Amino acid sequence: MAHKLIGLVVAITIFTADRLLKVMTNFGMLHGSIGPLQLIPLHNPGAMGGTFPHQHLLLAVIGVVAIIALTIVWMRHQPVKFESLFQAGWGLLFGGALGNTFDRLDSHAAGAAPAEG
Repeated sequence: MAHKLIGLVVAITIFTADRLLKVMTNFGMLHGSIGPLQLIPLHNPGAMGGTFPHQHLLLAVIGVVAIIALTIVWMRHQPVKFESLFQAGWGLLFGGALGNTFDRLDSHAAGAAPAEG
């Protein structure tokens, strides 16, 4: 049971970081260079690379299905030799899926809101 806590902590951390960075970007608090990173607000009305543009409902349904599938895998998963790595990987996937699905349901697009101007 202690290993499953790793997955939950990673998922919550990823989801929280995703939301925080998007809010900060939308309010103009993050823009430009931060060390080697170049931050540019981008509004993508579709999926990766602009595929399925404006298919909000389809992408939200896919996200919900992914969240349900990841939850089932996590609940039925039996411990393995490298359980901590499995849990960390699951947490990364689940946190990302949760963040993207939240964006789809909240603003109809993954990523930052379009820039004003």
